[in-house]
Amino acid sequence: MSPPTPPTHHTLEDASYLASTQHRFFTFTPAALAEQRRSTNALALGRVAALTMPIATTTATATATGEEGTATDTPAGTPAGTLTGSSLASSGLAGSDITPADELLLLRYYASQLLKICTHFSVSSPVRATALTFLHRLYLRLSPITAHPKTLLLPLLFLALKCESGGQSTSWFVRTAAELGLKTTKAELLAPEVMVAMNLRWSFAVRHPWRAVEGVKAELTAALDNEAGVVREGAGGERPAGVDRKRILAACGEARQLLTMRALETDVAFLFTPPQQTLGALHAADAALAQWYVALKLPAGGTRDKLLATIAAAASYLDGSGAADAYGGLIRVGGEEVAQADAARVDKKIHLLKKAMAAASDVGGAKREAEREREEEERRRKKRKVEEGKLRRDLDVFGEDLRGDASAA
Repeated sequence: MSPPTPPTHHTLEDASYLASTQHRFFTFTPAALAEQRRSTNALALGRVAALTMPIATTTATATATGEEGTATDTPAGTPAGTLTGSSLASSGLAGSDITPADELLLLRYYASQLLKICTHFSVSSPVRATALTFLHRLYLRLSPITAHPKTLLLPLLFLALKCESGGQSTSWFVRTAAELGLKTTKAELLAPEVMVAMNLRWSFAVRHPWRAVEGVKAELTAALDNEAGVVREGAGGERPAGVDRKRILAACGEARQLLTMRALETDVAFLFTPPQQTLGALHAADAALAQWYVALKLPAGGTRDKLLATIAAAASYLDGSGAADAYGGLIRVGGEEVAQADAARVDKKIHLLKKAMAAASDVGGAKREAEREREEEERRRKKRKVEEGKLRRDLDVFGEDLRGDASAA
């Protein structure tokens, strides 16, 4: 059974949200989100291949001198720049291929670490939510092979502080990080900002779904008291049994807690609009209340049914009730927390790739340096030749040497 797919219609969404960068740049279908991650992974591995494969191929060819065939056995039809098992083995990188699943595992682990850092810094809900959102958005376009998330957790939190609260003293930030055993400097906090901003597509505004929970709570409480203006014309639904103010407060509190903590570690923000996430969290907390709220706003019919299906799908990402992921890499609540040992396994693969890239860079740099030295030596040789010719002409002030003619006479 495949997981529920978020519909593509825009029920109740206003034009301002549909024009926002959050909708245009960071809204996906499950299949498109999984494909984006596969594409980012393939691009990073292609860059590794472009840097390491020429050297690996040269080494393998030298080893295979006198043997038939080529130095590598890349399967026919393999795209250029793809790291295959044989090419990795020939370059000493066997077992270090990084898959999209590996990158997603690492992202999940460091998302949980960023939550812990936010707790230590005692930041507000907006700052915490923005920092986690930045992390997830960043690694849609950036691979851990290119920039390891461990090095960007503090810069992302610092950037979130600036976006949500106008910034903080860097000296305070450095001291607070040191209390957690995380050493950083002002330069290290600020150095990656341009790179981060570029991969965030210069989109720093985040529309958080938990902000709407208070409005939902107020409207449900007003409906409980039969206040005018809550129920839209033509809408309405029977109040669920046992609904009282205490139940509404409890459900809305649980929904807010879910949206400000566990939901930040999932992909729900990429798949659903903020209102859908809000109602999805309420559905996860109390399905009957969520259905009643929708009934107060929409008349019975296709639109209401579509919205109820959408928020049920959102709830499945938040309460772990959905079916297994059919798209090869989506994050939902309900899975086990990533163990440090599993993250360390992926870290080791990345370390091997970076080590190979550094070695290839060194070899390439040595070749370029040798070529520069050869060019410089050739330039000096030509210069000496010109200077020697000029010196001979300057010394020969009496014309050509006549001794040769005298001896012949």
